Parts: sequence; structure tokens; C-alpha cells
Amino acid sequence: MLNFIFFSLKSNSTYCKSTNITNLQRFIIVICFLMVLPFLCTATSIHKDLTFVELLKYGMGPFEANLDIDIDLGTPITLEIPEQLDTLCVDNGLTAVTGGMPLGGSYSGTGVSDDGNGTSFTFDPAAAGPGLHLVTYSYDDGDCSGMFTDFIHVFDLPNVNFSALDDLTIEDGIQTGLGNGTPIGGIYNGPGVIDDGNGMTYTFNPELAGIGVHSLNYQYTDNNGCSAMQSDDVEVTTSLPVVWSRQLTAKKSSNKIKISFSTAQQINNSHFEIEHSKEGSNHKTIDRLEGEGNTTEETLYEFIHENPTRGTNYYRVKQVDYDGQYSYSNVASVIYGTDKVSVYPNPVNDLLTVNSPNGGSVAIYNQLGLVVGGYKLVGGQNEVDMSNMSDGIYLLKFFDGSVERLVKK
Repeated sequence: MLNFIFFSLKSNSTYCKSTNITNLQRFIIVICFLMVLPFLCTATSIHKDLTFVELLKYGMGPFEANLDIDIDLGTPITLEIPEQLDTLCVDNGLTAVTGGMPLGGSYSGTGVSDDGNGTSFTFDPAAAGPGLHLVTYSYDDGDCSGMFTDFIHVFDLPNVNFSALDDLTIEDGIQTGLGNGTPIGGIYNGPGVIDDGNGMTYTFNPELAGIGVHSLNYQYTDNNGCSAMQSDDVEVTTSLPVVWSRQLTAKKSSNKIKISFSTAQQINNSHFEIEHSKEGSNHKTIDRLEGEGNTTEETLYEFIHENPTRGTNYYRVKQVDYDGQYSYSNVASVIYGTDKVSVYPNPVNDLLTVNSPNGGSVAIYNQLGLVVGGYKLVGGQNEVDMSNMSDGIYLLKFFDGSVERLVKK
């Protein structure tokens, strides 16, 4: 009975021989094969499919046999690309890859650039394109040569579609339940955008975005980890002729008063009229500043009042369209030529303005003599919120000892 066990191919690796078999080893193998001496042959695993001629050359037969002879097949030529690099997206960019053994070989294939160091290569997924790409590792040290292959799978980016909401004005308010991004499951972002977190809809706040053209985005990532983004523009305008980006202010400058304000947008705007009052009413025009007509650029305006009156000076700006329609800015005030503190309006509803030339502090007392509020004042105009106070009569006691009676309605 034959005691040789034939085996199937277990590897397609090329082995680099490192040990030559002796004539004695070769003789014993021939005896084992021809004379079938079972006491010399025991089963083992051989990872090389050889013919009988190769058997005599390398000391092995086409069967699983161990003659108690240590026959070294040497180092196999292999290529095993790391798992995290064998699948890439087409937009991943240049990627350094290793995996060929023994070191000292070279790499080739579509999208492959050998680094020339015998260790690694650079793979360009964009140059290779989507699909399954064969990478070959070739090795030749003069005594042994061969090659081994592995694959890199490049995935295309998902096809993403998105269209933003229609153009709107700030006055239109917050828009909810918006979508139009496909495939569903992505994320919306951009100025004024709040993603709803459900992969389908978002909210848009035109006031948060501001006036201008804004790019809104929808980004989607597929099961392969590949991501793509689609963008679309929305324009936010206003139905108001002028949008004030900075409110009117009035400040002392040496022996003059400096007026300043700025706009974020002007539509059919002819000019601005600077108005002045000594008592907070009956404003009179003291100068004119030309408008920009139509612009979405921020524009700063400044004016110096050369001859302010002693006491409190009140200012406002009248904005005039080409068709004669107009609107007013806020009122700003500043005390000039006196150190006296003043307040307005009186009676007050919600917001009280306190003009203090040199800063200081103020305490607010109710009719029972209890302190219901205290505030630190800066030099110039201060605003005190009285909306949470009950209607009635209050006394304002200032740092300099002066007292002002105030009615809250």
C-alpha cells in the first residue's frame, strides 16, 4: 500500500530558495519515491506544487512528505495592501501604500507611481478612476525573481443634488421645512442655515444670514464613506430703502460734537438730512449728506457739528428717497457745555436714556424709599431698561447728589 498523500495547491507565491539540498537528501527522496519505504515518509504540508523533476532539484515530491529533512523554501514574494487602504474614494488624493515583501521590489499598475525606495508606492485614485485596480509587486535579487498581485477598489462619489429656496427679503422671516437635497440622509449648512437633524430638512433665517448672496450647501456621505456636496445660492434683500448697520451716535469731540452712522444697503436713496434739536422735538436740518443711490456695500457717514448748544443736543437723520419718501433713524443725544446729568424721556415706558458727561452712577428708588435698581454710568449716553419695573413715580439719585423725579407708565 502506498503511504504517499497527494496534496492540492495552497499558494501561488514564488519562493526564493535559500538552502541547497545535498546529494544524500536527494538520494533518500528518490528511494522514498521509487521503493515506497513508509518508515522513511510521514505526512506534512508543502506549499509548493512541483513536478518530479523539480522534486529532484529542490528535494520534494508532489505529495505531502517529510523525510525528517529540514528543507527551507525561503521567503515568499507577496503583496498584501493594508485593509484601510484597499478601498478608496476617487477624491482621496495621493495615498502612500506599502505591503510588498521581501523589501526591495517595485510596484506597477493603473494609478500607481513607484516611490523608488523598494518599500512603498503612491496611488492616485483620481488618475486610476472608479473601479477595481490590479497592483503588481515585482521582486528580483539576481538569484530569485517573481511577482505577486493585489487589488485596490476605487469608489466614485455619490451623485448629490440640491436647490436652495427662492430669493427672499429679511422681512419674510424664518423659513422652515426646507429641503430639496438628495439622496436623503445628508447635512445642510451655510449662512443662516440650521440643519433639522433628520437628514431631510433645514431652517433658514434671513436675518441671521444678512443682506447679500449666500451659498447654501447639502453634503451627503454614502455607505462607502465617499462624500459629495452640492451648493446653490440664495439672495437676501430688504423691502426697506435703507438698512442701518450701525445706529446713529453723537459724541463730544473737543468743543464740537461728532455724529456718525452707517448703512448696510441703500435702495433708491437720494440723501440724508442731519437734524438737530435742543429739547428733543422740533428738529431742524443742519446739514445734508449725499446717498449712494443703490448699493449693498456698507457705507459709513460722519458729520461734525461745529456749533452745538449748551446743554443737551438731540440729533436724528432723515433718509430721503429719489421719489421724496423718507424715514428716520434713531435719536442720539449728548450733553455739551455743562456737567449736569440729564434723562429722557420723562415719562418713560421701557428704555430710559441717561446723559452723564463724566460717567458715575445712579440709584433708582420707589415711592417706599427702597432701592429697586442701580447702574454704573459711562461718560456720554447711557440706556437703562425699566421695562420690568411697575408703573409709578421713581426718584433717580446720581453720584453727584442730584435727584431727578421720573414717571414710569
